[in-house]
Amino acid sequence: MVDLPGYGFARASGLGREKIGELIDSYLFNSIYTQKKVVMIIDAGVGMTDKDILMLNELRNHHKDFIIVANKIDKLKQSDYHKKMAEIKKVVGDHLIIPFSNKTRKGVLTLVDEIFK
Repeated sequence: MVDLPGYGFARASGLGREKIGELIDSYLFNSIYTQKKVVMIIDAGVGMTDKDILMLNELRNHHKDFIIVANKIDKLKQSDYHKKMAEIKKVVGDHLIIPFSNKTRKGVLTLVDEIFK
């Protein structure tokens, strides 16, 4: 298991972020190591960013088995929750999205089950 920093949000200079991005791409798509499953964590309040969509397309193009986790759902109002999840679903399509909250623990068991499938 490897925890990689998010694209664009790593606390590094522009060049540092670029290098981190290259390392992530190299590890996921050009490495001799084959990942069994990739967990892509997005901020539910932000939704799918352009970089998230690029990563989603790369995961699909490279036939990676992946899980999408919509994190921080506890920070959304109930009315915003349904709207945001629908927006994410529109981009992701039929792929499973796990609504997740570290604070309330919602989605933890579902995520664990999916990881070990």
